[in-house]
Amino acid sequence: MTLKELKESLEDGTFTPTTMIIVSEDKFIPLMYLNEIEKRHGYSLVYVDSVEEIGTDVDDIFGMGSAYGNKDIVVFNTDKVDFCSENILKESNVIGVANSITDEASTFYNNILIKVPKIVDWQLQDMVYSYCKGVNTKYLDWLLKECGENIYRLYNESLKLSIFQEADRPMLFESMDEDGAFDDLTSNTIFNFTNAIVKKDLPTIKSMYADLKSMGVNDFGLLSVLYTNFMNVVSVQMGVSPTAEKLGMKQNQFNAIKYNCGRYTNNQLVNIVRMLSDIDRKIKVGELPTTVVIDYLIVSILSM
Repeated sequence: MTLKELKESLEDGTFTPTTMIIVSEDKFIPLMYLNEIEKRHGYSLVYVDSVEEIGTDVDDIFGMGSAYGNKDIVVFNTDKVDFCSENILKESNVIGVANSITDEASTFYNNILIKVPKIVDWQLQDMVYSYCKGVNTKYLDWLLKECGENIYRLYNESLKLSIFQEADRPMLFESMDEDGAFDDLTSNTIFNFTNAIVKKDLPTIKSMYADLKSMGVNDFGLLSVLYTNFMNVVSVQMGVSPTAEKLGMKQNQFNAIKYNCGRYTNNQLVNIVRMLSDIDRKIKVGELPTTVVIDYLIVSILSM
């Protein structure tokens, strides 16, 4: 399977598990494909710590057979593929992700190897257009130019729009166009919810909880917004003589963030930021079910 064939199968819904090793200098694209496979195609990703675990008989807790189900895909993540495993070739549901591969291993895995070239402009454009569907492409082209080659920033900014309904995205983008960034003080549900958490506004959190659960929001998008909000509080509350100019913020945004300072101690803020990063990791490796992310966020932050 080629990279193009993999992409097309994910888009048109024809994807079926097949063993492959995806090599990319930057793992961003392979990890996005894994997220797509899990989120939109209903497969469970089972991460293994070592390739030696692949192909071995793993019984379920009752000793009745394989612990892996029909919708499970075994994933290994490594910096360099410098091994040749017959067990991997025998499997039909293994995906490996690596930064590099030796010539010997490249020859050995030739039939299942997908090499991702350096990310180019059309790939970035394709990602942004997909996540931000509904927004005029001239504004999306502006976002691409604004973020340059920083694909992680581009991804995070795109996610801020993707968590909203398509009809609401143009208005949100206009706000970003005016202020130079997506408006963190918007009245939309996601931002109101994250702001309520930052403010420890329990009545608002309680009243919005059911609506948020029913929206089916993107977990990574919600984490991105919440992480950004808390990092803004960290910058203002823990900074040395912070000002809107020093932090590159609009004055009204700075004032609103400053108003929220003091609701958490400095130590609590540091722990919250660390916790949000850890939640991101837990979701990606399958340690935290996406069905409980919102509950886990609320309990973890407000219990600090």
